[in-house]
Amino acid sequence: MIFKIFKKKNIEKIDDKWIHFLREKKSFLNVFRLNYAFKDIFPLKWYKYFFVFSLNIKNLKKEKLKLIYKIEDKVSSVLERKSDVIFVWAVKFMEKFELYFYAKDTSNLCEYVDNWMIEFSSFSFSTSFEKDKNWKKYEKLLPTNFEIERSLNEKKILEYQKKAKKIEKKKEVFYFVSFKNKKTFSYVKKEITSFWFNIVKDWDWRWKVYKYVVKLSKNTKIDLKELNSNTLFLCNLAEIYNFKYEWLIL
Repeated sequence: MIFKIFKKKNIEKIDDKWIHFLREKKSFLNVFRLNYAFKDIFPLKWYKYFFVFSLNIKNLKKEKLKLIYKIEDKVSSVLERKSDVIFVWAVKFMEKFELYFYAKDTSNLCEYVDNWMIEFSSFSFSTSFEKDKNWKKYEKLLPTNFEIERSLNEKKILEYQKKAKKIEKKKEVFYFVSFKNKKTFSYVKKEITSFWFNIVKDWDWRWKVYKYVVKLSKNTKIDLKELNSNTLFLCNLAEIYNFKYEWLIL
């Protein structure tokens, strides 16, 4: 969906940008989908209410579980069509499936959902809303760099397994990190190499803020747990020393 946001005298068009990531809660990895399109522009002045649609999925059979995404499509399209709302987040917990929206006002939102959910009367659901003009809820949902990269690592392993002529149990994996300058890298170089990373190459991207790029390599087992461990190490180090973890290549 394309959102039209009124900003002064101009209309700014914003495309949906959904990202998937995992977040651990009580030893269970929950699957999150967040509309990242608003990351750099929130809060949107007129959208000051946080609206939640919550579906009880405890003990649902597989056949019924498949319907939750149909319900998501219908609820989000009904609300976006009939009211001025923005769909920002979906998450599947162990016992519930939730959709989050921001709305200009709350009139008729619950009624729209109640009327439409008659078709799915066997499902238990609830709706609620609260004022959140500063989008604190959305801010709290924003993923860390590691949460995003962890999801990408899984995709990269699947792509590698599909394309590789010969699947190697262990291979050289390349990791890229970037710094504001070479001096900053010198502070952290020892810690990086102590985790058995090799420095392959470095160069300058003069037009970027984090312009000093370093290519690292490590002989790594092609296993999600080990790739995530290396990624987490570099992401944590990046937070401490103010540099950026960019990506990895299998």
